[in-house]
Amino acid sequence: MRNPEQVMSDLERIFREQYPDAFFLNADEPDSLERHLKAVEWISADEKIMGIGHPGEGNMNLVLRVRTNQQTLILKQARPWVEKYPQIAAPVKRVEAEAKYYLLHRHHPNLKKHTPTPLGYDAENFLLALEDLGENADFLRHYQRGSVIKQDELTVLINYLSLLHNTDFGAEGRSFPDNTELRTLNHEHIFKYPYAIDNGFDLDTIQEGLQNASMAFKSDHALIARVDELGSVYLGSGPCLLHGDYYPGSWLSTEDGIRIIDPEFAHFGRPEFDVGVMLGHMKMTQMPNDTLKAMTDGYQRPNGFDDDLAVAFCGVEILRRIIGLAQLPLDLTLEERRDLLEQGRNMILKPIECGLPR
Repeated sequence: MRNPEQVMSDLERIFREQYPDAFFLNADEPDSLERHLKAVEWISADEKIMGIGHPGEGNMNLVLRVRTNQQTLILKQARPWVEKYPQIAAPVKRVEAEAKYYLLHRHHPNLKKHTPTPLGYDAENFLLALEDLGENADFLRHYQRGSVIKQDELTVLINYLSLLHNTDFGAEGRSFPDNTELRTLNHEHIFKYPYAIDNGFDLDTIQEGLQNASMAFKSDHALIARVDELGSVYLGSGPCLLHGDYYPGSWLSTEDGIRIIDPEFAHFGRPEFDVGVMLGHMKMTQMPNDTLKAMTDGYQRPNGFDDDLAVAFCGVEILRRIIGLAQLPLDLTLEERRDLLEQGRNMILKPIECGLPR
């Protein structure tokens, strides 16, 4: 097995072969990083880097916390692979969508207060600098049995989504990148990969018996056909700015309240996708139905919102998280997973019967 240093060396070689003139972000090269930060004027000429760390595990991008003798900042670089899964190629221009997502919030105080402030965007080097929100916990802990998202937190989260989907971003919004390359990659892992019979991923490594349980869904032709239709909706355009990955890993609990991060998958699309994703994750945290009802009641639906479509996207998110590659720290028995999978299938095939919690 190759050691981490060899893996990093191989990845850097791949990066430099594709982008020979670009700056490669590396936590082990503080002097090079300091020179680059001064060159792009993100730190002053007399600043010195005092430390480099990792604020958390990055899924799509390399994320570093840089501490100087005057400030701290968060750096994110998109490289031509998924940071958590380097074997998966990914478009480097995804960082543009994240940068512009934050920039669109500038003139909307009630949105801006829930996201980190962008400090700089270096498009040539696929690099973004953000305000450091400090040492904070995300909401992934709420997948553990007995952990509960508070009602006031849920209110903030659904109010943010309501405001995001109902805001007219004007000319800036109309020039937002379509993010097609990254959405195409995401489409594969949401709407295709989980249903492939032989995708190389043994689900029994997640939970014994899950591989066999998944076969009833991988062989359901009606389900797969409907999922394909929903995938086409996802790849299409729509009237609202979407976060694109609105789940507990994108929510931070800070001293100043909840902050929303990691909008790499942002695009203008159907708002039902964000709502469905959020609802799916709330169901996977075993949230009581009355709380789910309060959540969906609190969402301010934009014109043309289709509840049945949101329900179907909820089902898709449940299935892809349980039998797909992007696994979660779910504290569930095999039977509980089976039950969720069946619920997800019914949401996709019979959304009218399932309905949003009311």
